[in-house]
Amino acid sequence: MFGADDLLWFNVVALPFGVIRRSHFDDDLSFDEKLPPCEDWDLWLRCAQERPIAAVPQVLYEYHQHGGERVTKLGSGDRGGRQHFVDKHWSEMTPACRAYHRAALAHQAVGRGAVLRELASSARSDPLAAAFAAAVLATADTAASVGIRRGDPALPSRAVLRLLAHSPGASHRGEVTR
Repeated sequence: MFGADDLLWFNVVALPFGVIRRSHFDDDLSFDEKLPPCEDWDLWLRCAQERPIAAVPQVLYEYHQHGGERVTKLGSGDRGGRQHFVDKHWSEMTPACRAYHRAALAHQAVGRGAVLRELASSARSDPLAAAFAAAVLATADTAASVGIRRGDPALPSRAVLRLLAHSPGASHRGEVTR
């Protein structure tokens, strides 16, 4: 089970794998078309803001990617969508979550060296937030590599969720304090 605080950090629900009971949500629930390729992430976040989301622990179908045109095939689509997602939900994010996304966006735009520069910049204002953001980035990256070797594409999501669940304080889990 995971909620909106987790989805502010990481998209743990891939688009073709999500199923909702329509009667449990507002009639106007739909994709935000300004956010490709992150419109699904935004939708799942808004669903989780209304009620918790759960994962079914069994494979229900297989997904094969085609070689044709896709929104996510070019890095600029990923970067633009993520930037719009972050801009839209910035006020809901903690400093650690913001540092995580700034570093992830820097990685998409420039590469690994930019991640370290962005984390160092974040550490000047909030060292704990930057350290936790670095832990989330490292966990996701390592789990992605291991997941590829094991044929387990969901490993990064599970690893990040486990880390977020055991974070050293609610202020670094992505929970909103108002």
